Amino acid sequence: MKTLLSTTALALLTANVAAAQSAYDPHAGHDHGDHAGHDHGDHAGHDHGAPGDDHAGHDHSGLRGEHAGHDHGAHGGEVDRFGRLRVETLVDHAGLHFWLTDADGRALPTDRVSGVAALRVEGSERKYRYELAPTRDLDGRPEPLALPLNLGKVAGRRVAVAVRLDGVPGAGPDGVVVRQTTRIVAPPAVGLPVRATAADREALYDQVICPVEDRRLGAMGTPWKVPVGDQAVFVCCEDCVRDVRADPAAFLAAGSRDRVR
Repeated sequence: MKTLLSTTALALLTANVAAAQSAYDPHAGHDHGDHAGHDHGDHAGHDHGAPGDDHAGHDHSGLRGEHAGHDHGAHGGEVDRFGRLRVETLVDHAGLHFWLTDADGRALPTDRVSGVAALRVEGSERKYRYELAPTRDLDGRPEPLALPLNLGKVAGRRVAVAVRLDGVPGAGPDGVVVRQTTRIVAPPAVGLPVRATAADREALYDQVICPVEDRRLGAMGTPWKVPVGDQAVFVCCEDCVRDVRADPAAFLAAGSRDRVR
């Protein structure tokens, strides 16, 4: 399954969340209320240490309230400013998503951007660490920068993340660090799957690839259309429909990554 988190990693993410004693402290970490959208100015290349390190800038290791006053970008994520660099970070049920732009809103290339993400789930003291690397589609084109995670399994809980991004254009050799705490919203419901029709021609052309089998849509006959919330995921066969039903959030994210841009 294309770029999706392994079953073992998913198990690690959710292990002991329900059974663990809650150590949530709403006052933990630095209060960003007055610093929403803080401009990091000339410190974009400053050495912030590894994500999750208590000495990496302010201590954000504890879970706390969401950044209600933070600037939000075009995709609904929180925007951090580093001089003329803008990093929009969205944390949702499908994982972590990043968009890099300059001060004028022009997209910056991410094909050489890599990083490390540290993550904590409310109710658990465990910390999780993931590598972030650029990916390409079957035609060799760079895909949007993202870390697919099935966070729908911890819907209703807050998730705190700290991500160090390296290779960001204009950020210097030390990269940038972004942090966010977000309450995960439950993934959208799955509707009744149907065969794609002529009305879906444009959407099929946009998605191109079945996110389950990594093969071109239409290679196994008429694709299936699986409604997920107010969107749809197209898959190559009926067997793939069952996979989407089992993990709609992850496949919705994977299907979005396969869309032509």
